[in-house]
Amino acid sequence: MSALEREIERELRCANRALRTIAGANQALVRATERRAFLDDVCRIVVETGGYRMAWIGFADAGPEKRIIPAASAGFGDDYLTRVRITWDDSESGRGPGGTAIRTGRPSVARNIETDPQFEPWREQARLRGYGSNLAVPFRTTSGEFGNLSVYAVEPDAFDDREFAVIGELASDVAFGLDTLETRAARERAEREYTRRAAYFRALTEHALDIVSVFAADGAFSYMSPSIESVLGWQVDEMIGRRVLDFVHADDREFISAAIGRAIATPGTPVALEFRFHHRDGTWRVLEGIGKWVVTDAIPGAVIANSRDVTERRKLEDQLRQAQRMDAVGRLAGGVAHDFNNLLTVIQGYTTLVEAGLAPDDPNRERAAQVLRASERAQRLTQQLLAFSRKQITRPTVLDLRTVVAESTKLLRQLIGEDIDVITLAPPSLGRVKADAGQIDQVIMNLAVNARDAMPDGGKLTIAMSDEVLGAAYVATHAGAREGRFVALTVADTGHGMTPDVVSHAFEPFFTTKGPGKGTGLGLATVYGIVKQSDGYVEVTSEPGRGSCFRVFFPRVDDELAPVLPAPQIPHVGSTGETVLVAEDEEPLRRLIVSVLTSAGFAVITGATPDAVLALATSHDGPIAILVTDVVMPQLTGPQLAARIRGIRPGIRVLYISGYTSDAIGRLGALDEGVALLRKPFRPGGLIAKVREVLDAAPA
Repeated sequence: MSALEREIERELRCANRALRTIAGANQALVRATERRAFLDDVCRIVVETGGYRMAWIGFADAGPEKRIIPAASAGFGDDYLTRVRITWDDSESGRGPGGTAIRTGRPSVARNIETDPQFEPWREQARLRGYGSNLAVPFRTTSGEFGNLSVYAVEPDAFDDREFAVIGELASDVAFGLDTLETRAARERAEREYTRRAAYFRALTEHALDIVSVFAADGAFSYMSPSIESVLGWQVDEMIGRRVLDFVHADDREFISAAIGRAIATPGTPVALEFRFHHRDGTWRVLEGIGKWVVTDAIPGAVIANSRDVTERRKLEDQLRQAQRMDAVGRLAGGVAHDFNNLLTVIQGYTTLVEAGLAPDDPNRERAAQVLRASERAQRLTQQLLAFSRKQITRPTVLDLRTVVAESTKLLRQLIGEDIDVITLAPPSLGRVKADAGQIDQVIMNLAVNARDAMPDGGKLTIAMSDEVLGAAYVATHAGAREGRFVALTVADTGHGMTPDVVSHAFEPFFTTKGPGKGTGLGLATVYGIVKQSDGYVEVTSEPGRGSCFRVFFPRVDDELAPVLPAPQIPHVGSTGETVLVAEDEEPLRRLIVSVLTSAGFAVITGATPDAVLALATSHDGPIAILVTDVVMPQLTGPQLAARIRGIRPGIRVLYISGYTSDAIGRLGALDEGVALLRKPFRPGGLIAKVREVLDAAPA
């Protein structure tokens, strides 16, 4: 074989080897799934196919040391990289082929490692591994990474132009491969993120408590979230294709149609919705929501609505508004009753005095008696108003509710008639309550009379007692209720029942469904006021044709039952020469009190204002036995005035007069032990007797 033929053959082998190396690198890229494996494959192919001693790929570190960090290697002595330090700065460790290639961006070669002065830092380690020459080719990825492909040959001067081209193309393939892998990885990450987010939002929609729905302009549902089943009882499949108006209450359809029209007319603008939706069980639920008309590539045009069941919240809000309305009316009723009691006291007092001065056969005696009977009926009316407004004065004691109910039912059976069967249910043991027994009796009577009127043809009245614990779940859905231990009094009838609208107004004063002259509308209002004044809670459930059930909750206490006290002795009536200091701002009432007490022999001094009364207490020469004062006075309350006067005249007795309670008397209208009070309206004899009783009582 001639020299020319041998040269051609060598050229062919080299070309073939280059082609195999490039092809192998491309195949490595095709099968690569991750960065490190791809770089390892390239290094291996360079060594095995290209016939080189060792190959490695490194990347420029941007840190202060500017190290070249090896990422992959293959061939003989690749532990070489762990024993040498290669950088890409312009220092001794950065002037070799690898550092120079990255620093300059051009290929760099050490043709003879033994003689190249710039290879001095690594010569010894290279000699030990049989490296004769070294070529480094730079590359840069689109993400900005700088790297190099560094190849070592056994022979010195092993890299000619062809080798430069092959290694350069390999470096380009590495950069391209890394970019491809990064693009592929980014796409896979995006796909995974899309899948994750799709699953996340699908889970949000499917597990949300709110109902997410999509429906067309004609109202036909194309999507319904699974929450429709838990909220409204319907299966998703039952809803798809059906129209929203098919489920909307007839009274709300016009509103919903108009709302859909507004949404379509203003795409993307939210429209608020509140309407009644048909539950699968036949009831109507109140839904609150928001919807908007959406037009996108995925949604050619539809209303997307988000709705939630607010039925219980609306009920609670209605109860709260009702409680606030009742409180406002109660304050008004209390004020009216207070003023009315003052007038009744004057009317009854002077009428009694007039009646007492008439001869037995005087026709005016009967007229005076009629005035007194009318005023007594008015007095009962004001007492009901005060009970509703929680301004009655009470003397609460620790009670066993069973005893109170037992006493009440004795009279109750005669009151409601024989055609109503009264059933009393009491447990063997029952918690105790602290309340005014007379008020509880009034509650039972009012509820029983209300039940009797609801059963004109007879029926059954059940009065039951039980210990109850109200928890957070109950309180959350019953405005005015509070958590704790209670004794419940339940009064249920089998009467004609009430509609929801009537129930919502049941406790309002003067509200009645009875005909003219058959009720004042204060019976249930009185019950409400008494229960609230006792720090309790009352609820009513009723349906037309299914009767009514009232449940009254009194706070349970652990105190011992109140002892039974002997009947009080009737005191001596009249004066023994004592002086009475009267404080009353209402002139007609003040004149009546002075007239009555003076006629009974008392010496009376009086003032219309606290300042005037204090001046009298200071300037009066003789002893003052008792202060008679209204609880409600201008500038000072009765108790505040009494405290000032006791500072001037220690030991003075005090009698309060009032038509309703105040926090000045006691919390929630409960009288403290030892406080003497005369309720308005009172008769002249009652005033004289009460003054005498306070004067004759043992000192506090």
